[in-house]
Amino acid sequence: MQFGNRKSRFSIRLTVLGIVTLVAVLTAGVVLGLQYSFSRQWAKESAEQRCNTIGEKVSHQVDALDAKSVNIVESLSHLHELKTFPGPEQVDHVLPLLAGTIKQTESFYAFYVGYDNGDYFEVVNLDSIHARKAFQGTAEDKWVLVTVRMEGGIRIKTSVYFDASFRERAARQEQTTYDPRKRPWFSKALANQGVIQTQPYVFANLGVPGVTYAKSVAGGARVVAVDISLQGLSDYLQMQDLLPHSQAFIFDTAGNVIAGATGPAEERPGKHAVNQGLPDTLSDKRAALSGPVVPYQQLLELASSSTPAARLHQVIIEGQRYYAYVSPVASDDHVHEYLGMLVSIREIMQPYLVKMRVSLLTTFGLLILLIPIVLYCAAVIVNPIKALALENDKVRLRQYDDVEMVKSNIVEIMELSNSMVSMAKSIKAYDESLKKLMDSFIRLIAVAIDHKSPYTGGHCARVPELAVMIAQAAHTSTSEPFAGFQFSNDEEWREFRTAAWLHDCGKVATPEYIVDKATKLETLYNRIHEIRMRFEVLLRDAEIEYWQGLAEGGDKARLAEQLAVKKREIEDDFAFVAECNIGGEFMAENKIDRVKRIAAKTWTRHLDDRLGLGHVERMRYPDHHVEPPCEESLLSDRPEHIIERRSKKPLGSADSRFDMEIPEHLYNLGEVYNLCISRGTLTPEDRYIINEHIITTIQMLETLPYPENMTRIPEYAGAHHETLIGTGYPRKLTAREMSIPARIMAVADVFEALTASDRPYKKAKKLSEAIRILSRMVKDRHLDKDLFRLFLESGVYLEYARKFCAPSQIDEVDVAAYLEELQ
Repeated sequence: MQFGNRKSRFSIRLTVLGIVTLVAVLTAGVVLGLQYSFSRQWAKESAEQRCNTIGEKVSHQVDALDAKSVNIVESLSHLHELKTFPGPEQVDHVLPLLAGTIKQTESFYAFYVGYDNGDYFEVVNLDSIHARKAFQGTAEDKWVLVTVRMEGGIRIKTSVYFDASFRERAARQEQTTYDPRKRPWFSKALANQGVIQTQPYVFANLGVPGVTYAKSVAGGARVVAVDISLQGLSDYLQMQDLLPHSQAFIFDTAGNVIAGATGPAEERPGKHAVNQGLPDTLSDKRAALSGPVVPYQQLLELASSSTPAARLHQVIIEGQRYYAYVSPVASDDHVHEYLGMLVSIREIMQPYLVKMRVSLLTTFGLLILLIPIVLYCAAVIVNPIKALALENDKVRLRQYDDVEMVKSNIVEIMELSNSMVSMAKSIKAYDESLKKLMDSFIRLIAVAIDHKSPYTGGHCARVPELAVMIAQAAHTSTSEPFAGFQFSNDEEWREFRTAAWLHDCGKVATPEYIVDKATKLETLYNRIHEIRMRFEVLLRDAEIEYWQGLAEGGDKARLAEQLAVKKREIEDDFAFVAECNIGGEFMAENKIDRVKRIAAKTWTRHLDDRLGLGHVERMRYPDHHVEPPCEESLLSDRPEHIIERRSKKPLGSADSRFDMEIPEHLYNLGEVYNLCISRGTLTPEDRYIINEHIITTIQMLETLPYPENMTRIPEYAGAHHETLIGTGYPRKLTAREMSIPARIMAVADVFEALTASDRPYKKAKKLSEAIRILSRMVKDRHLDKDLFRLFLESGVYLEYARKFCAPSQIDEVDVAAYLEELQ
């Protein structure tokens, strides 16, 4: 996989595996997410349903207990025996009656009557919670009759213990300050009609919470009351199907706890068995009532709402999420009671989460088992595709004949393979046609350049022939200098041949009259004719002067002799000028001096030399003008002979790769300037224009969109005028910067030029003379020594000469002598 500025890439195998894995994970994620959502909903609905059931049961139980307590108080309030404080003779009858009533409900702890004179009569069930211990009864003791009466100004408490058969077993007396008239249940009963219920409070004797039901009888003469232990209600609440790890409360509007219980806790690895997930205040199952007030404000807030909904509410306690349930369980005109339950969401979700973990592990297990299957299925696709990629590489490498069918059981891959084979054949045919077209186009360009000048015809065609001959010799040579040189395939050969054919393509931009400049004064025409006419004028002037002398009576013999001398001088001067115009290998200084002396002679012009000129040409003439007739130099370098460059940056000058000295002017047509050319027929301006063709060649070739195997064409074609020591052009390359194919191009270009018979400025060299010049250029390190040795040893020079040179050019060459010099 790759990252960064490039796009990420993946194999098909990884992609298929990733897609299948992604789909499986997404599917599992969605399923598990739905399962979790449904599980949470089911857990909540189940918890809510259980809470509602418990609420209904508790409400019925509280309602029944409340009704039974009220009924008992009502019934006992009508006992005739209790209208006044029972005497000893009445106890035997009242005690069994009251005991039987108390035993109807386990929650009933005691029945008692308080009188308006302060007397107190109470029957206690010692089997109720903590009663036996609180009253210091024995195992045989079943009931306690407690009375408080004033005796001698002192309140005496008498406790008489009875067994199950109501036989008296023991009695105790003690002084007390207890006065029923000062108790809340007494005062509240006096202040209200009917049966009242007190707020929960801790029974003084037992030390456990409970409530009292009481009723004022006979206008306040006595108050009948029953004590209900709330421990029985807590036990009833504990017996209900409470949610695991939950806490249940029965409380009133003031937050006083009437009863409480905790749900079951299951032992799980790594956790304690009791009430995990509950706050610390709920952690002890037996400590259901942590205080007389509900310990969670959230339950009170839900109970204080105008219509508390009997459903689960999510609350946060100590940073943990819980479901809280509050429902009214009993009410009358004086008190409102509520059932409140609290359960950890995490705990009720635990069974579902266990199942989800099993599902998750099962899913991942199946996914792991699925990986080999996916990889195998991916391999069925990947392996043929990889094979197709290899076949595609053959097409890319143009190995069309090696492309084969790839076998696969997948129909689409077989169709693709068949298509690739057909495509390879089509591309091969198309490629061959393009090659033929390109080669024909290249030859067309070379022929067009050769045809541009009748004097260089064949150069662009002969150089490729010679270059390929030398390259073949180097390719097959086993000598050390060419050990690392080899054209490995036909494409490299084609690249080299193309470079050879296009090595002078830049000449298409070179003016024809520069390429064909056979004489020094030649431009679009040979200006020797203009100069000859001036000499003709001088001859006519001499003859006119002769006849004028005769007409004036001069000596005919003397005048004839003078005319003859002038005619010989004029003819000799013109012959010399015409000879200088031809050009050669070297022009001596004395000849240059004579050209300048001839140029100093004058002739008379009688016609305006600006008549008949084009606009651009006339712009080169100076503003001041001498009216004819006027004397002018016979040969001159005039301002109008200078043609300035239109651009200050000639072709290629902006390219830092090229290093050529650029003449100041584009052309200098000065007559003296051109006639005094020391070698050949070209001025420095002409030479630069001709040399500039190689820059044009390089720039033209570099603009072409080559295939990968043709990219070195500009390098090969653009170096044939370079030397090994950096004195060539246009880039002044050195041996280190010139490849063997580039050096071959230089040798081929020079040898073809030396032996060509169609140059306007020189005669074709004989074979021996051409080899001698090559040898000199090798010594000067203009040409490669190893290639020159190979050129001679392989006989390529003679093979080429026999094919392209005239028989008269082919003479003996002392190859051994040259090879010895190269040692």
